[in-house]
Amino acid sequence: MFGDSFKFVIGSLCVASLVLAAPAFGQKTKAQLNTEVGTTFPDQSTRQITPSGVRTFQNDLINSIMPTAPVISGNLACFSGTTGLLQDCGSAPSSAQLQPYTAANTSPASQTIQAQLRKIPVSCEDFGTCGTTDDTMNVQAAINYAAAQGRCFQFNRIYTLTTIIIDTVSAPCMNGRGGLIAKAGSVANALLEIKDSVGIVIDGNISLNCSGEAGVANGFKFWGTGANAAQYNPGLFFAAIAGCKNMAQFGDVSKPDATTFSENFVQGRV
Repeated sequence: MFGDSFKFVIGSLCVASLVLAAPAFGQKTKAQLNTEVGTTFPDQSTRQITPSGVRTFQNDLINSIMPTAPVISGNLACFSGTTGLLQDCGSAPSSAQLQPYTAANTSPASQTIQAQLRKIPVSCEDFGTCGTTDDTMNVQAAINYAAAQGRCFQFNRIYTLTTIIIDTVSAPCMNGRGGLIAKAGSVANALLEIKDSVGIVIDGNISLNCSGEAGVANGFKFWGTGANAAQYNPGLFFAAIAGCKNMAQFGDVSKPDATTFSENFVQGRV
């Protein structure tokens, strides 16, 4: 019985010594790992690929892609230019990275990056294939999105469609080079219909072409339901309005007393 107890104690001591003597795995460079691959997985020898060797290589590989020391919470992790290994950078991200964008010229007010991105126009092409036989859905979706985000819709070409309606929008703008042309067989109040909206800006390079379609009553139509009693739209410039029975319609007979129009100047670019 004493012998069994003695063996147990000796065995326990051996296990403890193995645990204490276990080497700490350090990071290795790419060159060191490549050398280790050749040693651990020989091609022309037999019975030299051992579980122990595979475990060692796997541990070296895992530890070599881990930081050389724990990265302190909030700090950045970066690669060492000497070893090529990942390590704690020793600093947190700069607060300057989170500050609003400020132009080099100190005159403009400080603006956030989001405000800067909102200046980028939206186009039909952002919503799918355009330049087809019917771009109505994608052009309308792009204009609706631009208006909701306070951005401009940009014309990149002539879009073929039935009608576009801008309904109850404040300060929508449309620019670029291109325009709208009526799809064959279109039936609409106007190629471009604007209702209950104010502050519209249309760039002078935009054209409207009803293409002689009898079902399209006007090039464009401005009217209101009473939601906005006065509609001020002083920035309406067109390159051309062609092929339309009427250039424009202001107001609607269904609402003879609901809307007051003023300062709606339609101009051609010269």
